Amino acid sequence: MFDASSARMSKLALTEKAHRDVDDDTSVTAEDTSFDSDEWCQFLDSQLEEVSECVTTLDNQNYLSMLAAPLRSSIASPAAVSKVCAVLMLPFVLDAVTSDQMESVLNGFVATRMVTQLISSLKMLLKREGFDDRDQGVTRVALVLNRLVHTRECFAVEMNDQLDKDLVRQVLGITADNALSWLIRTVSLEGKTEFLVDVITAEETIRLMESGHINRRKICVLLCLWKKFRAFSPSLGDILSHDRVTEILNSQIVQESLPEKVTVAVKRLCEPF
Repeated sequence: MFDASSARMSKLALTEKAHRDVDDDTSVTAEDTSFDSDEWCQFLDSQLEEVSECVTTLDNQNYLSMLAAPLRSSIASPAAVSKVCAVLMLPFVLDAVTSDQMESVLNGFVATRMVTQLISSLKMLLKREGFDDRDQGVTRVALVLNRLVHTRECFAVEMNDQLDKDLVRQVLGITADNALSWLIRTVSLEGKTEFLVDVITAEETIRLMESGHINRRKICVLLCLWKKFRAFSPSLGDILSHDRVTEILNSQIVQESLPEKVTVAVKRLCEPF
């Protein structure tokens, strides 16, 4: 299919086949010593050009499963994972992609359970230490997940089944913008606010509010959703009764940075339950 890289692809496919679990659950990975991250990085660089020229290659399940092998490897470097994410993001950033092509690609992502593979990779990356580019890898994976869960509801449902509090807490510390978007999508989709307890605390709310207008806007939206879907929550009550949170919510800078409808909802946050 790709003459320029067919030999390398065949070799990498054999390596992937050798260590991939036969179970259909592609989130399970085996400890292996055969994974060559440098060779995978070279291959993935070639695929950026190949897929850019024919984006519907990503609807081929066999190719897509092979391409995502670094997501399933416990020893893949953050750089290799980041390059997989760069290829997966191409359909969303190329101007020439038609709606039919996008649908075809997304169907490929559904068939290969790409969200599950990405979250599995995220969990493994968070356990890796000693890599200067680990946080960059985490951010790249989180970005692809963010795009997918806001593209199709089925991706959001798949992600909700995989998330846990510890994972979200860690990602909030690395790429809060993406993690907050996940939480907003999760709560707005299913009204599940119990997930926020112990993750969004008063201290964390203040940190996010003070970390920039994008995170401040998103945490305000999340708090509005939390209050909407729960008649009473002690955890939310603790957050909203904190003096610094109240001060920020009432500040002019917050009110100016939010859309009008959200501003009205934010003002209601400080009202009694």
